[in-house]
Amino acid sequence: DFPPLDGVDEITAEVIGTRLNSISPRILIRAGRKDGVRPFMPVICKAHDENKNLIRAVVGIVAIAGDSSSVVQPLIHPGFNMGVRMPHTGQWAIFSGNSGSVTRGLLTYLSSDSFEHRTVFKDPSVEILKTPVYTSGQGGIFPPDIPVGIITGEGNPDGEFRTAMVKPYAPIDRLDTVVVLLKSPSPWAEQFEREKIEDNLVTEFGPPVFPDLPEVEKRLKEQEEARKRAAQNQDQQEETQEEETPEPQGPGPRRRLENLNIPGAQ
Repeated sequence: DFPPLDGVDEITAEVIGTRLNSISPRILIRAGRKDGVRPFMPVICKAHDENKNLIRAVVGIVAIAGDSSSVVQPLIHPGFNMGVRMPHTGQWAIFSGNSGSVTRGLLTYLSSDSFEHRTVFKDPSVEILKTPVYTSGQGGIFPPDIPVGIITGEGNPDGEFRTAMVKPYAPIDRLDTVVVLLKSPSPWAEQFEREKIEDNLVTEFGPPVFPDLPEVEKRLKEQEEARKRAAQNQDQQEETQEEETPEPQGPGPRRRLENLNIPGAQ
Protein backbone atom coordinates (compact mmCIF):
# COMPACT_ATOMS: atom_id res chain seq x y z
CA ASP A 1 0.00 0.00 0.00
CA PHE A 2 2.78 2.45 -0.84
CA PRO A 3 1.57 5.76 -2.26
CA PRO A 4 2.13 6.27 -6.01
CA LEU A 5 5.48 7.67 -7.12
CA ASP A 6 4.62 11.13 -8.42
CA GLY A 7 1.56 9.78 -10.19
CA VAL A 8 3.47 7.05 -12.06
CA ASP A 9 1.28 4.05 -12.84
CA GLU A 10 2.65 0.65 -11.87
CA ILE A 11 1.94 -3.03 -12.36
CA THR A 12 2.81 -6.02 -10.20
CA ALA A 13 4.43 -8.92 -12.04
CA GLU A 14 5.25 -12.47 -10.99
CA VAL A 15 8.88 -13.55 -11.22
CA ILE A 16 8.94 -16.79 -13.22
CA GLY A 17 12.67 -17.27 -13.73
CA THR A 18 16.06 -15.97 -12.69
CA ARG A 19 19.59 -16.42 -14.00
CA LEU A 20 21.95 -14.57 -11.71
CA ASN A 21 25.13 -16.62 -11.41
CA SER A 22 26.15 -16.09 -15.03
CA ILE A 23 27.99 -13.65 -17.25
CA SER A 24 24.70 -11.96 -18.10
CA PRO A 25 22.32 -12.03 -15.09
CA ARG A 26 18.63 -11.55 -15.84
CA ILE A 27 15.19 -11.96 -14.33
CA LEU A 28 12.11 -13.13 -16.20
CA ILE A 29 8.69 -11.71 -15.25
CA ARG A 30 5.14 -12.53 -16.29
CA ALA A 31 4.16 -9.14 -17.73
CA GLY A 32 4.68 -7.74 -21.19
CA ARG A 33 3.54 -5.32 -23.84
CA LYS A 34 -0.10 -6.25 -23.48
CA ASP A 35 0.19 -5.04 -19.87
CA GLY A 36 1.83 -1.76 -20.88
CA VAL A 37 5.41 -2.87 -20.17
CA ARG A 38 8.10 -1.44 -22.45
CA PRO A 39 11.91 -1.58 -22.52
CA PHE A 40 13.80 0.72 -20.12
CA MET A 41 10.98 0.93 -17.60
CA PRO A 42 12.13 0.85 -13.95
CA VAL A 43 11.56 -2.30 -11.90
CA ILE A 44 11.35 -2.17 -8.11
CA CYS A 45 10.19 -4.42 -5.27
CA LYS A 46 9.25 -4.35 -1.61
CA ALA A 47 12.22 -4.92 0.70
CA HIS A 48 13.58 -4.09 4.14
CA ASP A 49 16.29 -1.56 4.93
CA GLU A 50 19.05 -1.94 7.54
CA ASN A 51 16.54 -1.01 10.27
CA LYS A 52 13.99 -3.60 9.11
CA ASN A 53 11.66 -0.93 7.76
CA LEU A 54 9.53 -1.90 4.77
CA ILE A 55 10.68 0.09 1.76
CA ARG A 56 10.64 0.12 -2.02
CA ALA A 57 13.97 -0.85 -3.57
CA VAL A 58 15.52 -0.87 -7.04
CA VAL A 59 15.59 -4.22 -8.87
CA GLY A 60 16.66 -3.13 -12.37
CA ILE A 61 15.17 -2.11 -15.69
CA VAL A 62 13.17 -3.88 -18.39
CA ALA A 63 15.58 -4.96 -21.13
CA ILE A 64 13.22 -6.79 -23.51
CA ALA A 65 9.41 -6.78 -23.50
CA GLY A 66 7.51 -9.63 -25.13
CA ASP A 67 3.75 -9.91 -25.47
CA SER A 68 3.17 -11.53 -22.08
CA SER A 69 6.62 -11.72 -20.48
CA SER A 70 9.71 -9.55 -20.17
CA VAL A 71 13.40 -9.80 -19.39
CA VAL A 72 14.68 -7.58 -16.59
CA GLN A 73 18.31 -6.51 -16.35
CA PRO A 74 19.02 -6.50 -12.58
CA LEU A 75 21.18 -3.86 -10.94
CA ILE A 76 23.92 -6.47 -10.37
CA HIS A 77 24.33 -6.94 -14.13
CA PRO A 78 27.85 -5.90 -15.28
CA GLY A 79 26.31 -3.54 -17.83
CA PHE A 80 23.97 -1.78 -15.40
CA ASN A 81 24.70 1.87 -14.56
CA MET A 82 22.62 4.42 -12.67
CA GLY A 83 23.09 7.83 -11.09
CA VAL A 84 22.72 7.79 -7.30
CA ARG A 85 23.09 10.12 -4.36
CA MET A 86 23.73 9.88 -0.63
CA PRO A 87 21.52 12.49 1.12
CA HIS A 88 23.22 11.83 4.47
CA THR A 89 26.59 13.04 3.14
CA GLY A 90 25.50 15.21 0.22
CA GLN A 91 27.48 13.07 -2.24
CA TRP A 92 26.73 11.82 -5.75
CA ALA A 93 28.04 8.81 -7.64
CA ILE A 94 27.50 6.31 -10.44
CA PHE A 95 26.20 2.92 -9.33
CA SER A 96 27.56 0.07 -11.47
CA GLY A 97 26.75 -3.62 -11.47
CA ASN A 98 30.29 -4.33 -12.66
CA SER A 99 31.63 -4.96 -9.14
CA GLY A 100 32.98 -8.49 -9.58
CA SER A 101 30.37 -9.76 -7.11
CA VAL A 102 26.90 -11.17 -7.70
CA THR A 103 25.68 -9.72 -4.40
CA ARG A 104 27.21 -6.23 -4.46
CA GLY A 105 27.26 -3.13 -6.64
CA LEU A 106 30.07 -0.63 -7.09
CA LEU A 107 29.99 3.12 -6.63
CA THR A 108 32.33 4.92 -9.02
CA TYR A 109 33.03 8.62 -9.48
CA LEU A 110 31.92 9.08 -5.89
CA SER A 111 32.25 12.82 -5.29
CA SER A 112 34.95 13.29 -2.68
CA ASP A 113 33.41 15.85 -0.39
CA SER A 114 36.00 14.66 2.12
CA PHE A 115 39.01 15.11 -0.18
CA GLU A 116 41.66 16.37 2.22
CA HIS A 117 43.07 19.16 0.00
CA ARG A 118 39.72 20.83 -0.46
CA THR A 119 38.71 23.59 1.92
CA VAL A 120 35.12 24.26 0.88
CA PHE A 121 33.64 21.36 2.81
CA LYS A 122 32.90 21.39 6.51
CA ASP A 123 33.95 17.84 7.36
CA PRO A 124 37.13 16.52 5.67
CA SER A 125 36.68 13.06 7.18
CA VAL A 126 33.05 12.25 6.43
CA GLU A 127 32.30 8.57 6.99
CA ILE A 128 30.51 6.78 4.18
CA LEU A 129 30.26 3.22 5.58
CA LYS A 130 26.67 2.17 6.28
CA THR A 131 25.41 5.15 4.30
CA PRO A 132 22.12 4.56 2.41
CA VAL A 133 22.17 5.09 -1.36
CA TYR A 134 19.19 6.39 -3.36
CA THR A 135 18.40 7.00 -7.02
CA SER A 136 19.32 10.51 -8.11
CA GLY A 137 16.54 10.94 -10.65
CA GLN A 138 19.08 12.46 -13.06
CA GLY A 139 19.62 9.39 -15.26
CA GLY A 140 16.47 9.75 -17.34
CA ILE A 141 14.96 6.41 -16.26
CA PHE A 142 14.39 6.11 -12.49
CA PRO A 143 12.40 8.59 -10.42
CA PRO A 144 14.42 10.18 -7.61
CA ASP A 145 14.81 8.97 -4.03
CA ILE A 146 14.13 5.25 -4.49
CA PRO A 147 16.34 3.24 -2.09
CA VAL A 148 19.12 1.30 -3.81
CA GLY A 149 21.26 -0.18 -1.03
CA ILE A 150 23.73 0.53 1.73
CA ILE A 151 27.50 1.07 1.53
CA THR A 152 29.35 -1.90 3.04
CA GLY A 153 32.96 -1.15 2.07
CA GLU A 154 35.20 1.57 0.74
CA GLY A 155 38.02 1.65 -1.78
CA ASN A 156 40.44 4.26 -3.11
CA PRO A 157 39.89 6.74 -0.23
CA ASP A 158 42.86 8.92 -1.19
CA GLY A 159 41.98 9.75 -4.80
CA GLU A 160 39.99 12.59 -6.30
CA PHE A 161 37.10 10.14 -6.59
CA ARG A 162 36.44 7.47 -4.00
CA THR A 163 34.84 4.11 -4.72
CA ALA A 164 32.63 1.97 -2.52
CA MET A 165 30.78 -1.34 -2.45
CA VAL A 166 27.00 -1.35 -2.05
CA LYS A 167 24.74 -4.13 -0.84
CA PRO A 168 21.37 -3.80 -2.65
CA TYR A 169 18.26 -3.70 -0.51
CA ALA A 170 16.34 -5.80 -3.06
CA PRO A 171 16.63 -9.57 -2.43
CA ILE A 172 17.47 -10.25 -6.07
CA ASP A 173 17.99 -13.99 -5.61
CA ARG A 174 14.63 -14.69 -3.96
CA LEU A 175 12.06 -12.41 -5.54
CA ASP A 176 8.51 -13.70 -5.98
CA THR A 177 7.01 -10.52 -7.41
CA VAL A 178 8.27 -7.17 -8.65
CA VAL A 179 6.65 -3.87 -9.57
CA VAL A 180 7.17 -2.31 -12.99
CA LEU A 181 6.84 1.47 -13.04
CA LEU A 182 5.02 2.32 -16.27
CA LYS A 183 7.29 5.28 -16.87
CA SER A 184 8.89 5.95 -20.25
CA PRO A 185 12.53 7.09 -20.15
CA SER A 186 13.74 10.46 -21.32
CA PRO A 187 14.42 10.33 -25.08
CA TRP A 188 18.18 10.81 -24.62
CA ALA A 189 18.33 8.04 -22.01
CA GLU A 190 16.53 5.56 -24.25
CA GLN A 191 18.86 6.32 -27.14
CA PHE A 192 21.89 6.00 -24.88
CA GLU A 193 20.86 2.72 -23.28
CA ARG A 194 19.35 0.79 -26.18
CA GLU A 195 22.48 -0.53 -27.88
CA LYS A 196 24.20 -1.23 -24.56
CA ILE A 197 21.26 -3.26 -23.29
CA GLU A 198 21.07 -5.42 -26.43
CA ASP A 199 24.81 -6.05 -26.47
CA ASN A 200 24.84 -7.15 -22.84
CA LEU A 201 22.00 -9.63 -23.29
CA VAL A 202 23.78 -11.47 -26.11
CA THR A 203 27.08 -12.94 -24.90
CA GLU A 204 29.70 -15.24 -26.38
CA PHE A 205 27.49 -18.09 -25.18
CA GLY A 206 24.68 -16.88 -27.44
CA PRO A 207 21.41 -15.10 -26.69
CA PRO A 208 19.46 -15.98 -23.53
CA VAL A 209 16.94 -18.79 -23.97
CA PHE A 210 13.97 -19.33 -21.68
CA PRO A 211 11.65 -22.35 -21.88
CA ASP A 212 8.04 -21.89 -22.92
CA LEU A 213 8.53 -18.27 -23.89
CA PRO A 214 8.70 -18.22 -27.69
CA GLU A 215 7.99 -14.49 -28.00
CA VAL A 216 11.11 -13.58 -26.02
CA GLU A 217 13.25 -16.10 -27.88
CA LYS A 218 11.91 -14.88 -31.21
CA ARG A 219 12.68 -11.25 -30.39
CA LEU A 220 16.22 -12.06 -29.31
CA LYS A 221 16.77 -14.16 -32.43
CA GLU A 222 15.54 -11.32 -34.63
CA GLN A 223 17.90 -8.90 -32.90
CA GLU A 224 20.84 -11.24 -33.41
CA GLU A 225 20.00 -11.76 -37.10
CA ALA A 226 19.63 -8.00 -37.62
CA ARG A 227 23.01 -7.46 -36.00
CA LYS A 228 24.62 -10.04 -38.28
CA ARG A 229 23.01 -8.49 -41.39
CA ALA A 230 24.27 -5.05 -40.40
CA ALA A 231 27.78 -6.43 -39.97
CA GLN A 232 27.63 -8.16 -43.37
CA ASN A 233 26.40 -4.98 -45.06
CA GLN A 234 29.23 -3.03 -43.46
CA ASP A 235 31.77 -5.58 -44.76
CA GLN A 236 30.31 -5.40 -48.27
CA GLN A 237 30.44 -1.60 -48.25
CA GLU A 238 34.08 -1.66 -47.21
CA GLU A 239 34.93 -4.16 -49.98
CA THR A 240 33.15 -1.97 -52.54
CA GLN A 241 35.04 1.10 -51.38
CA GLU A 242 38.33 -0.75 -51.71
CA GLU A 243 37.52 -1.85 -55.29
CA GLU A 244 36.54 1.68 -56.33
CA THR A 245 39.56 3.38 -54.79
CA PRO A 246 41.69 4.65 -57.72
CA GLU A 247 45.30 3.64 -57.94
CA PRO A 248 47.70 6.53 -57.22
CA GLN A 249 49.49 8.07 -60.22
CA GLY A 250 53.13 9.12 -60.38
CA PRO A 251 55.99 8.41 -58.01
CA GLY A 252 55.84 8.36 -54.25
CA PRO A 253 54.35 6.03 -51.63
CA ARG A 254 50.83 4.65 -52.09
CA ARG A 255 48.26 5.81 -49.58
CA ARG A 256 44.68 4.69 -49.20
CA LEU A 257 41.99 6.54 -47.28
CA GLU A 258 39.20 4.29 -46.15
CA ASN A 259 35.93 4.67 -44.28
CA LEU A 260 35.79 8.46 -44.66
CA ASN A 261 32.34 9.95 -44.19
CA ILE A 262 32.49 13.30 -46.00
CA PRO A 263 29.41 15.51 -45.48
CA GLY A 264 27.60 16.11 -48.79
CA ALA A 265 29.45 13.33 -50.62
CA GLN A 266 27.34 10.94 -52.67
